[in-house]
Amino acid sequence: MSNVIVVLVHPLYEQNVGLIARVMKNFEASELRLVDPACEVGDEAYRRAMHGRDILEKAKTYDTLEEAVRDCDLIVGTTGKHGKRFSHVRRYMNPEQLASKIAVARGNVAI
Repeated sequence: MSNVIVVLVHPLYEQNVGLIARVMKNFEASELRLVDPACEVGDEAYRRAMHGRDILEKAKTYDTLEEAVRDCDLIVGTTGKHGKRFSHVRRYMNPEQLASKIAVARGNVAI
């Protein structure tokens, strides 16, 4: 998963950032990008990251999502929000379909 970049937009809690780094390490993803974080990446994040501490140390911060994904060829968004008032194009993919797209991606993939 060397071409997969995890992008967190406006993360609120540092423990969640740490847990994401931990999961990334388990799946051999190594690049974390934070967009306009609302939290510090401090002691709590590092405690939760466990063996993913190096991912936190290398994490880059961006002001906008556009800046964070500028070098990515495939951009995948996930959300827990739904409703008719959202104007973004949404194409549902199950995990298997997404894995197939990532497998053939030629450049960076932002999730």
